[in-house]
Amino acid sequence: MDNYIYEEIIKSFTEDNSIRTIYIIPSEFCNMNCKYCFIYNNSNNKIKTIMNINIAEKIIYKISKYMKYINNDKIMIQFYGGEPTLNWNIIEYIVNNLKNYNIDWSIITNGRNFNNKMIDYIKRNNISVGLSLDGPNFINDIDRMYTQKSINFSKIVENLDRLLCKNINLSISLTLTMNVINNKEKVLNWIKTLGVKGVNYNLLHFRNVETDFLKKYYSDSTNFIIDSYNTIGDKIYEDRINRKILSFNNRIFKYSDCSAGAGKQITINSSGDIVYCNCDFLNKNKIIANIKDVNIEEITTFNSIKDEWINKLPIYNKKCIDCDSIFICGGGCISHHNNFGIDEGFCIHTQKMLYWLLKETYKKI
Repeated sequence: MDNYIYEEIIKSFTEDNSIRTIYIIPSEFCNMNCKYCFIYNNSNNKIKTIMNINIAEKIIYKISKYMKYINNDKIMIQFYGGEPTLNWNIIEYIVNNLKNYNIDWSIITNGRNFNNKMIDYIKRNNISVGLSLDGPNFINDIDRMYTQKSINFSKIVENLDRLLCKNINLSISLTLTMNVINNKEKVLNWIKTLGVKGVNYNLLHFRNVETDFLKKYYSDSTNFIIDSYNTIGDKIYEDRINRKILSFNNRIFKYSDCSAGAGKQITINSSGDIVYCNCDFLNKNKIIANIKDVNIEEITTFNSIKDEWINKLPIYNKKCIDCDSIFICGGGCISHHNNFGIDEGFCIHTQKMLYWLLKETYKKI
């Protein structure tokens, strides 16, 4: 990469040092037992808790203070878990006390726990919903296990329909398991029948697996995403592929594939502990502070901790600098980087995406 271009890229990246996304974990418990969930399978995890009113009040106070600090510029707050709706009263309490600020709200949920009161509140407060489903029931139920037989796939789809009837901004969060990939046509046809305007595909993360398996999974999952775009992309927005298209078409350098990797996101768990990545909310080794003890704007000055994340981005990695795909990459998941500071699976995904983008561009010439 040309030195002048590199210096300009670094300068542009480091100019904005603010937190723009805040994940809040109302409940660290979940009412499902998904096979691929990696949040709970960690020996470094703390004991799970549910957020109390005292922690919620601290969060409200610190976010109010932060919004004044950034002159009420827009931020995103996402309720995550665990299953956030298991502590619904805390969600309402936080939203009610921060609704006058410039905040986009969303909730990531498995959709099992919704009732009319919750749905009406979501509609009234313009909260976006990401609902986790992995295809029709005979595919979804293989990996997404229910802890109560009385609340199953049909109940979740019923709640999905109720959300759509209220014209709530709803997207499906779909994890690309091998069962999904191997039933691509059936899954894509199912998505078309739902009536949703958006879907977000989640790539699985692996540790200590054979290179050949990694290559096959990320190649197959990328093919799925591309085929989805070609099949339903004109009607249903998929964020993962459109991030790449936006970067490629508009010549926007992609510094990080997630806001945590760029140091622009924090996650506050049920005890008030703060981590960067929303997937680390239980990990004791990733805690950087507690909301009771710091202001949010102070976190941007935790240079040694923040640099530990940021220095893993492609723009700071010598192995990435001369890669053809660096401009649309972002480095994947920093928590899953190997010893060379690389998310190997994401490399496969991004390189395959670049080849597809170049091929599609050439067709239009």
